[in-house]
Amino acid sequence: MTTTEAPRSEYRLQRAGFWLFASHLFAIFSMAASNLLLGAGILLSPWLGRPWPRWTPATRRWLAWLGAYVALYVVSALLSSEPRISLRALWGVFFNLSVPVLALVFVRTEEDVRRVVRGLVVLGAILATVGLVQYLLGQNDLEHRIRGSLSHYMTFAGVLLACDCLLLAWMACGNGWRRIWAWAALVVIQLALLGSYTRNAWVALVVAVTVMIVVRAPKFLLAYLPLGVLLVVLAPAP
Repeated sequence: MTTTEAPRSEYRLQRAGFWLFASHLFAIFSMAASNLLLGAGILLSPWLGRPWPRWTPATRRWLAWLGAYVALYVVSALLSSEPRISLRALWGVFFNLSVPVLALVFVRTEEDVRRVVRGLVVLGAILATVGLVQYLLGQNDLEHRIRGSLSHYMTFAGVLLACDCLLLAWMACGNGWRRIWAWAALVVIQLALLGSYTRNAWVALVVAVTVMIVVRAPKFLLAYLPLGVLLVVLAPAP
């Protein structure tokens, strides 16, 4: 292999790694398929991640904190009343924590970030549309909540919440507000979140929006005062 062919081969492997990582996110509508692709990404990362990216000091500090968190988790499992059961449960923790680490390995350019964000926004809009159809077909009470293609309504709301936060951040900090389809996705996802009757997701969304306002436009926090008064006035009597 010539010196010219070597970088090309590495580039193709990097792109394969990126699309493998992205596909596991885009396949979240099926947890089994998503976990299978994530597992493949973990196993193939030593080959598809070459050459390893040069992480910034801030990224290294974040990884150090993540490693400390994992170490504390292992210690707590060892000191638990049933260490065998606790240690077996660590597998799920390690599996999920591999997602941000793989993102650091495979997502290397701003364009890659944009592809992932746009793809997840589209996915969220599709899942939300499926959920709204279910709502119109009768899954519209606390006993029968919408869940899209997922197995549980809380998983559905959690996925929508993640997609919604990405969409809001893209619109607030990027050029997403210029895209008509982004506004359509925003409306559909909000309606599906409301229709999921998942209070935790609602609270988390309010917190996320508040953080964005604090970072981007603190003066808009004043709007919380009339909104709070309106909420108190319109709230049903106990």
